[in-house]
Amino acid sequence: MCIRDSYGLLHDINLCHGVSYLWRTDCHMAGNKRCYFCGRLRLGSGVREPAHVWAELRQARDTWGIRQFYNVADSVAVNEPDFRAFVEAQPEDFGTEIHRCFINSHQVNTDTIPLLTRLNAIVSMGIESYALFDKVGKRLATTRTNEDAVRELDKADIPMVLSFVFGLPGEDAAKISRTGRYIQHLVDRHSNVVSIEMSPLTVTSGSRAYEDLMEMEAEHFAKRIPPYDVVELSERYFESFCRISRGQVIQVIADLAGRIVTARPNVFVDVKGLSLDEKQRLFGSRLLQQHPYRGNFTPTERFGRRREC
Repeated sequence: MCIRDSYGLLHDINLCHGVSYLWRTDCHMAGNKRCYFCGRLRLGSGVREPAHVWAELRQARDTWGIRQFYNVADSVAVNEPDFRAFVEAQPEDFGTEIHRCFINSHQVNTDTIPLLTRLNAIVSMGIESYALFDKVGKRLATTRTNEDAVRELDKADIPMVLSFVFGLPGEDAAKISRTGRYIQHLVDRHSNVVSIEMSPLTVTSGSRAYEDLMEMEAEHFAKRIPPYDVVELSERYFESFCRISRGQVIQVIADLAGRIVTARPNVFVDVKGLSLDEKQRLFGSRLLQQHPYRGNFTPTERFGRRREC
């Protein structure tokens, strides 16, 4: 990230709720080990000099008053010594700013929790499908490590954004329902779950889901030139690999979102993987008018204060 005054003038960066920043590059699982629904290519990996990153964050804060940051590293704790070096390089006059960070559940431990606390982090974790988690592709994470991580982060008073994907191969109405009950259980039990992200599995080029679909539906797409419509790809995927339609899954997500916000109005529910028409039809203008960073950065007043390690 390199912020310049001219960039701010052109794109009104001073009006943003938050900005993303690059400290660590790429997902360490990109390539052959990526998640089933992920289409990211492996573009290389590395870590930038922490002092340079903090200087850029200072510019964003002191020039435009931006105090909410999105660390795009996936994940921040893939190398704990690197993460520690980054956090320990934080200037003394920083600490009340908010950093949204990705972390995998098996990386949540007694070493990383104090670092997340010192960074004043909001943690994002992919829980995916509770019923079919073994098919996601996160080899070091299990349903047990997910539950342990959520419990320990909640105990440490670290706010969490939990994401779920519906529609893994073989998933049916019963398994979807089981995952839905699990999500409600997490929201009801852990007060520091501040946002839930849900999505029907969206098929993107390069993912294993895309490769499986092209193999199964080769004749259907044989006379067409990519790129293909993402919604069409996803609907064909559900027809071929799941025992529930994409439309049915979206309705389950919509019903679940309604129950969550009724039970806990302060929880921000973000539904991804839908077209604008689908969002309008299911949620009306209420969802479309929500600022996408509302739940990520301002869940409650207390997350704007520095938490002690």
